[in-house]
This record gives sequence, structure tokens and C-alpha cells, in this order.
Amino acid sequence: MAVSWNSRRMRLSPSKAAHSSTMISGPSLLANRTWNVWNIASLWVGMAVCIPTYQLASGLIDQGMNWWQAILTVFLGNGIVLIPMALIAFAGTKYGIPYPIFCRASFGLNGAHLPSLLRAGVACGWFGIQCWIGGQFLNVALVQCFPPWERLDRQWVYSFDPSKNADTAMADATKASEASIEAGLKLANLRAEFDRLRDAKDPGLQAREPELHEATAAARSAQSKAAEAKRYLISGALALSFFIFWLINVWIGYKGTESIKWMETWGSPILIGVGAVLIAWAVYVAGGLSSLLNASTMTKGKEGFSFMNIFLPALNGMIAFWSTLALNIPDFTRYARSQKDQVLGQLIGLPTTMGFYAFVGVCGTLGAIVAFGEPIWDPSVLMARFNSPVLSIIGGFAIFLATITTNIAANVVAPANAFSNLAPRAISFRMGVIATGVVGLCIQPWKLLADPSGYIFGWLGVYGSFLGPLAGLYLADYYIIRGQRFNLKDLYNPIDGKYQFYHGVNLVAIIAYVLSVLPFLICWYFKLGGVGQLIQDNSWTVGLVLSLCFYSFLMHGKKDSLVSSEEFNRLTETAS
Repeated sequence: MAVSWNSRRMRLSPSKAAHSSTMISGPSLLANRTWNVWNIASLWVGMAVCIPTYQLASGLIDQGMNWWQAILTVFLGNGIVLIPMALIAFAGTKYGIPYPIFCRASFGLNGAHLPSLLRAGVACGWFGIQCWIGGQFLNVALVQCFPPWERLDRQWVYSFDPSKNADTAMADATKASEASIEAGLKLANLRAEFDRLRDAKDPGLQAREPELHEATAAARSAQSKAAEAKRYLISGALALSFFIFWLINVWIGYKGTESIKWMETWGSPILIGVGAVLIAWAVYVAGGLSSLLNASTMTKGKEGFSFMNIFLPALNGMIAFWSTLALNIPDFTRYARSQKDQVLGQLIGLPTTMGFYAFVGVCGTLGAIVAFGEPIWDPSVLMARFNSPVLSIIGGFAIFLATITTNIAANVVAPANAFSNLAPRAISFRMGVIATGVVGLCIQPWKLLADPSGYIFGWLGVYGSFLGPLAGLYLADYYIIRGQRFNLKDLYNPIDGKYQFYHGVNLVAIIAYVLSVLPFLICWYFKLGGVGQLIQDNSWTVGLVLSLCFYSFLMHGKKDSLVSSEEFNRLTETAS
């Protein structure tokens, strides 16, 4: 099989290219490498603008940070993870190969299934979670706009409360919902009465102010109790909203990468505009930006707060947030026109968007303190507080777009490619998308998100601990061991290529990976403090450094899978 060199990028010969066009794992053709700086940047804008991003900085403020410390932590974490991400992305642009094929150089043709499926498992989990979040927001918008949907939202179809039987849980939720509606109507009537008295300049209005405050507090308390009662319940409306959102995600992913590029390109400006509008609203209700940012002093931080004590674990979480994409970024950069396009696109799109939308989350939360007297971290709850069908439609559309653009690009492409790579001739990319959707359903995200603080943020650090070592191993393999030289033909040779190692598995990579993960597992399992806690708080970075060192040392002198400069020159040719 001939391999040619064109514009410093690899491509297969026309005969092989025609064959590989039916296989998603084949190298991308030069004609398909159309993604420019804006396409790459807008991809990141679409992925970074999501509900978890909105809540990142707000959660740090809740822990005791002020607004600029929270924004700095988010920005710095994403700036750090961008470095290995851009370096790993080089292989995708240079050779046009997706992540499952990229893994073969370091883990072997069969061993590559391990890191590929590790990444796919995390993505499937996030796919289900994001679909559930998107379904929740869609349900809030529909409840606000359509009374029949609101009635359907009070018809319980499933309970997973571990402390109650289904009938008791549903009865308690119905009772709490009715109490919340009654308290809300009482507050609305009282406010209307106060408006009339205020217009009439009634002198006794001031004396009745405590009555209004009491009704407001009662309504908020009833809302909180109703939300807690529904925590382990699924209504008919919510189940239907989730299924609709899940189906849309699967359908867009099924259409392929061009539909993803189109959606990210057109959705990104809309999402940035929505963020700007939310900032403007928050500044307006606070009477100025300075007054808005000073509202962060009204939040209650944790007792004994120390910035340095929380900074390292928070930074580790920020890094781990996109550690998944740091691995499978070749899935996207294989379509980039040049290395300059992919590097500048990522530099423009990732840290700036994450910093900006974290600031949007801060402004929305602080604006809620000023407008409603309490910090509202959840944008769906904030949207519901306006009690406006028009705003619910606009807000619901924005949240819908933000969630779906993130989910498709970040959580569909990697597992679909991974599943396809298990049996390329039998499993197409589209079948991989469907498999991703099914697995996302099977993990039952409603149960996982019943305790979001214990799952989302705890899981963030844990899976970062398993993915950081992979990033370090890839950097060592591609830059230190191989000098950026692959034999593209042998990456697809299942019989006697350079990347067969031992029965298709590079045992050195497996050993290096296990050794790099082991310190975290020991510290985490035995709950070690001191240095052990420091390792856990910096698990992604520690794992990356360890695997880079272990793999470089263990692979030293093993030349069977390497491509020399002379061999590489024979396999390639300079474009005229």
C-alpha cells in the first residue's frame, strides 16, 4: 500500500482511500479536511458553553472563593489542559487519524481497545447525564408555557427513592407540590394586593411589609420542599422530555461530523449572545457591575476557608473537566486544514470561552441574589423564577442549544469511533452513535444525578485520575519515543505491522499505565492524608508526569516499533 506526503500531512493512496471511505477509522481524505480556525474555535465555544461550565465558578464561590479567584481557577485549569491537548492534536492533523487509531502506536492494535473504551465509557456516562439535564430544562420550559404539560408533570410514573416505597414517595411529592402551588398563589395574590395599595398610596402599606416577607419565605420553603420530594421521582412529562432530547442528540450524531460542524458554527454566536444578555440583566438589577460583584460577599463560604486549601483540588477538577477531550482531540483535528488552524482555533476557543461562561454563571448567580434574595446556581431554576412563558421559551432554547452542542461533540464522537473500531467492518460510525445512546440510557442518569454533588464533582476528580496517565503516555510515545513518526500503513495492518507488539498488545504501555494510576488508587482507597491527599488533589497532573516518565524509561531501547528518519523519508514524498 503506497503512502504519500502532501502539505506535511499524510494520506493513503487513492485505492486505499476509496476502500477506507466505508470505514470511519480510515484516515480523513485531504478533500475532507475543511475545518479552519473559526470551525475549531466555534467547536470549543459550542462544547464549553454548557450547564456544568455555568456552575463551575458559582460552585467555587459557594466554597468560599470570591468571584475573581473562581474565574482565575477556571481559566488557569483550562489553560493547563490545553497544552497536552494541542500537542496530542498534532497527530490527528498530520496523519488524519481518529483517536482509536492513534492509540494503536502506543498500546498496539489490540491493546488500543483499552484506552479507547476507557474514554468511551466516560463519554457514554456524560452523554446520559447531559441528555437528562437537557430533558429537565426542556420540561421546565414546556411546563411554563403549556398548562396540559404542567398537569402531566404531576403524574408520577417512576420512583427510585431508596428510603421510601413508591406509593409513599409519590403521595408525599403530590402533597408537597400542591402545598407549593397554594403558597405560590397566596404570594401572587398578596403581591397584587400590595401593588394596588401602592398605587393608591395607602398609608398602612408599610405596616404590612412583614406579611409580604413572611409569605415570600413560605413560598420559597414550599418550593424547596416540593423539589426535595420530587428528587427521586420521574413524572410523565419529564420522562417524555428526556426521551425527546435523547432522540434529538442521537439523530444529530447519526448524521455525522458535518452536521456537528454546522451546528457548532451557527450555535456558537447565539450562545455567546445569550451569555451577554444574562450579564446585562444581572448588572441592570444590581445597579452596576461593581454592586453586582460585591454581592458575592452575601454568600456563605465554608467554615475555616483557606484559598490555598481549596485551590489545588479545584484546579485539578478544572483540568479534569476537559481531560477527556485532551485524549480524543484527534477525532476532530483530523479534519483541520493545518496545524495552525487547530492550534489557534483551540487557543481562541477553549480557555476564553470557559472563562467567559464561568463569568456568566457568576453574574447569573449574583444577579439572583439581588433580584430574588438568594443565590440560584441552577439556570433552570433561575429561568422558572421569572414566571414568564416568553422568557421560558427563549431561555429553554438557549439551554437546549448549549446542552446539545456540548453533548454531540464531546460525548458522541469518541464512543462512536471506539465502538466502530472494535469491528470496523461490522460496526459503522452510525451504529456506534446508536450504541452510545443506548449505553447512555442504561446507566440511568436520573439515579446518578439524584445526588449531583456526590457524583458529578466527585467523579470529575476520579476519572481525571485515570485519564491523566493516558495523556502523559501519549505525549511520551509520540514526541519522545517516536519523534512524531508513524508508519500509517502499519497502523492499519492487523497481521505483521510494526504495532503488533505481543499479540497486538504493548505490555510496556499497560505496565506504565497501571504504575501511574496505582498511587492514586492506594491514596484514595486507604484515605491517606498528607502527601496522599496531595496526590489525590493533583491526581491528573501526577498521573501525567508519572506515565510520561515510566513509559519513556521502559520503552527506551525498544526499536522494533519505531520508524527511523530514513524509513520515514522512503514512505513519504514532498509535495511539489
